[in-house]
Amino acid sequence: MPPSVDHEVLLLLFRNRPTLVTEFLPELTPSHDRIHFAPADVGEPVATEFRADQVIVLEQSGKPVVAFVLEAQLQPDTDKHFTWPHYLTGIRARLRCAAVLVVITTTPEVARWAAKPIDLGRGMVLRPVVIGPQHVPHIVDVEAARRAPELAVLSVLAHKAKNDIVDIAVAAATAALDLDEERAWLYDSESAERGRAVLPGGNDGDEADATARQRIASCTDQALLDEWVERAVTAESLDDVFRH
Repeated sequence: MPPSVDHEVLLLLFRNRPTLVTEFLPELTPSHDRIHFAPADVGEPVATEFRADQVIVLEQSGKPVVAFVLEAQLQPDTDKHFTWPHYLTGIRARLRCAAVLVVITTTPEVARWAAKPIDLGRGMVLRPVVIGPQHVPHIVDVEAARRAPELAVLSVLAHKAKNDIVDIAVAAATAALDLDEERAWLYDSESAERGRAVLPGGNDGDEADATARQRIASCTDQALLDEWVERAVTAESLDDVFRH
């Protein structure tokens, strides 16, 4: 089964801002002077290809000191309990450094599943490090979103079921305006899609809805954005949100 759009977006956020992993895991981050991506394949070619989602390597003086093996996980998959250990040992052997499994997910249920220790036999246990919605801040301030746009979009993905999702989506979409064209389009689309679901009339997919999303994304007046968010809570239509 090909990866879902959400799966790919999660990985793209870390691809565009690899320091996200060190920001979330400062206690596991050794001293380093370089951070980069490494090939995600593990070991020799075999009939079944084993490939991690992403590998972020920290180096000190030209030598790898730790490899964070990133796996985006949107639902439980017991097969991962057998492939994840293989990823770690293969990458550890290739890079000759410590390897840490980091599972990224946007739902509490999958976070709880992914955090369970994996019994490797003879007393050996793999304990995945999980970055779940409980670890992601609610970014509702536009300036904070502008300082860390990838984290702002991750906040949208992680808190799409929360009461402040409109605030979060507006902050992320507004911050996306300052980015290069490719990131701006993707981040704005993801943020608008999540925020759209809780706006009155926001599931129709019609021209009015598209216009409303564009209006929110292009607004740079924080006071006006806050006013629209407050109205969205009780409004019965999009006209109520944007009334003068």
